[in-house]
Amino acid sequence: MSRGRPCTQRPDDGSGGVITGVVYCQVVDCGVVNADVADSDTVISDLVPRAIRTELERLGERWQTLPLAQALAHAPALREVAQDCADHLPPPDRAPTEPLVRDLGPACAYDQLSTLVYDLCGHRASDAAGPWAASLAEQIAALRSALR
Repeated sequence: MSRGRPCTQRPDDGSGGVITGVVYCQVVDCGVVNADVADSDTVISDLVPRAIRTELERLGERWQTLPLAQALAHAPALREVAQDCADHLPPPDRAPTEPLVRDLGPACAYDQLSTLVYDLCGHRASDAAGPWAASLAEQIAALRSALR
């Protein structure tokens, strides 16, 4: 069964609430399509070059299987790459010497990295084929290789 167009029509469950996120309409011409929602899941993933996205997904799969002791040992390396990504973004409201990526434990290290990778890719979307993208993909691949 193919999905219809993304739709924001109200649910038929009697709750009166609005469906959040991308919901695919089964009515061919319902006329209730929100353009902002229609492309939201496509646009975000398209900002990240395929090589980076692939390596990030592989790292995430491996990270989820690590024993705690190994995750504790490798979390600083993930935060280091995340901080490197943050350093290439426009400066937020913080002291220049204060790191943006704090130690929140190994459970958050991968999420911190992936968030900042996506932010960096969004910021540099006009230069997605630049050398920075290949370098970042290599950094992420090296993180995954170190987890063996």
